Amino acid sequence: MNGDFLPGLRVRRSEQGQGGVLMALVGELDVHTSSQLREAVVTAVLPGSSRLVRLDLSEVTYCDAGGLYSLLGVTDALEMIGVPVEITSISPAVRAVTDTTDLGARLPLRRTTDGREDDLASGTL
Repeated sequence: MNGDFLPGLRVRRSEQGQGGVLMALVGELDVHTSSQLREAVVTAVLPGSSRLVRLDLSEVTYCDAGGLYSLLGVTDALEMIGVPVEITSISPAVRAVTDTTDLGARLPLRRTTDGREDDLASGTL
């Protein structure tokens, strides 16, 4: 796993099979770290690539609405250029903000086959 240190936010990146990448966000996801999040994601995805990006938010210790809106912007931009994105797990800090802002419905959260979010009790979607 590669680790890119970002003040307040650390991104651990690991290559997945078939050209995918898993990015684990550790620390704070807020308005102050949003530009660093964008930079880390952009460097992980090559231009013209259609590799799957999986985001693990289970180790996010602090999250605000600005951080989630930045995350939404990043995921929307990737999907617009044909890069599929999936959020595989979220922390209680992220869940609290998705619940109060209703952004959970707009983020690419991994869903069960019947369309529901996976069990969040363990922090995994």
